[in-house]
Amino acid sequence: MDRLGSHSGEVSVRPRLTGDASLVLSAILGAVEYGVLLTDLDHVAIAANRRFGELFGINPDVVVQSEVDAVRQMVESRIGAFEDWRDNLSRVYADPESVQNDILELRNPSATLLRHSGPIRDATATPVGRLWTFLDITKERKQERFREALHEASLHFDPDPKRVYQRIVEQIGDLYQSIAVLSIRKGDFMEFHAVGGPYAEARALPGNPVEEAYCQFCLESNSGVIVQDASTNPLAANLMPARLGFTRYAGVPLNSPDGTVIGTLCILDTRTHELLTEADLQFLSVMAMRISSELEREAQLKGLERDLRVAQAQVIQNEKLATTGTLSAAIAHDIRNIVTAMSLEMEMDSSSSETVRKVQMHLDRFSVLAHRLLSYARPKEVVLQRTNIAESIQRVLDLLEQHFRVARIECKAKIESADTCALTDPSRLDHLFLNLMMNAIQAMSAGGRLEVRTFVEGSNVVIEVEDSGSGMTEEMVVHAFEPFRTSRRGGFGLGLYSCKQIVEDCKGSITLRSSQGQGTTFRVEIPTA
Repeated sequence: MDRLGSHSGEVSVRPRLTGDASLVLSAILGAVEYGVLLTDLDHVAIAANRRFGELFGINPDVVVQSEVDAVRQMVESRIGAFEDWRDNLSRVYADPESVQNDILELRNPSATLLRHSGPIRDATATPVGRLWTFLDITKERKQERFREALHEASLHFDPDPKRVYQRIVEQIGDLYQSIAVLSIRKGDFMEFHAVGGPYAEARALPGNPVEEAYCQFCLESNSGVIVQDASTNPLAANLMPARLGFTRYAGVPLNSPDGTVIGTLCILDTRTHELLTEADLQFLSVMAMRISSELEREAQLKGLERDLRVAQAQVIQNEKLATTGTLSAAIAHDIRNIVTAMSLEMEMDSSSSETVRKVQMHLDRFSVLAHRLLSYARPKEVVLQRTNIAESIQRVLDLLEQHFRVARIECKAKIESADTCALTDPSRLDHLFLNLMMNAIQAMSAGGRLEVRTFVEGSNVVIEVEDSGSGMTEEMVVHAFEPFRTSRRGGFGLGLYSCKQIVEDCKGSITLRSSQGQGTTFRVEIPTA
């Protein structure tokens, strides 16, 4: 048995095949997965297999018939750093004994090759040429990059979820060297929540309409979608990204915890010649799940912040109400003491009837003020008893008679049944009607009409207080019963709030209807006794 390069035992050949070495070589080179190129020591190509031609996008028959510079021009468009590549070849060929193993990155389309180069020796072990082999490891390297990216994404954490998903989107953009976009659907608009990649101008865009976005295909199918070349796709060719030249797209839906599609995660660029596969969609889907968890965390944090703001506002409101109630009770107590003393003095000295009338009018005003102040001070314990509704209304009408006259207001009372009773606190019921009627008086600064109606409806007694005043805006109606909300200069915004509290203590309800310029009607419903 003859040996070629017997010093190292690389190849063994039967004697009868020695003359058919070229046939054997062709068979071997045609069967391997490697791209193979054999050259002499002057760089001239001697043999190249079909796989070599496929990897570099050239014809191997032309390669072995061409000069060195011509072959290099053939592959120049595929080599990224061409000058570095050519310098490396010069160093390798300068040393016939050199062996090289490295990675070669190709472009147009991109590919990663495992490259090996070593000497070819004759029977005396003298280098007579050079062997180059190229193995396509693009898929393996891509999967490795995916694994590294997923691992890195799993380690991202920040108190602010937005910074996490922004970093993930930027990571995807860097990996693909494409625009990466996290979009959330808002009606008919895809709102950009995070943008990554080399196209800085895309970061300034707010989003685009659903009907103009590739993302509509994800939203419709609720699955990953690849548009390899929009220019050849009749459904996508006229969409905004395609018109701007971004004709390659891969996107996956983004789901909320309950499975609802809320948006998309996608990449888009101009490299239609580089094939996107199911592996890309799987990678984007895993990243989308990671982003979904951060979006949910963001929503929960916003909810907690909102609840905290509401709680803080409520604490402040309660403190205001407690202070107001305490102060109101103290002032009302002092006013009642003054009124009582003055009333006693009037009874003892009634020499002038006109003086008595005037003083009584002022006493009535004091009494109204005391009523209103006491309505703001919620009692420690509400004691409900049978209370005649008509009698309570009449007491308040009598008390406000002078107010109606001074304000030029015509007042009418329509009492359906004078015997109707309800379980209430009698004093607080008077406070309720007084506040509602005083609210009406203040709404009719130029005079007007006030009507009080009572009737029984089912198991409730209904009291309606209707005025012909200026009415309320829609916003005023919404917030009418909230404390410290008032449109009246110098008002406290506690009158209607206290009305609501009094009615609720009686197990009843209060509502209103109003329009600007058309007056206001308050409706109180209290269970009958």
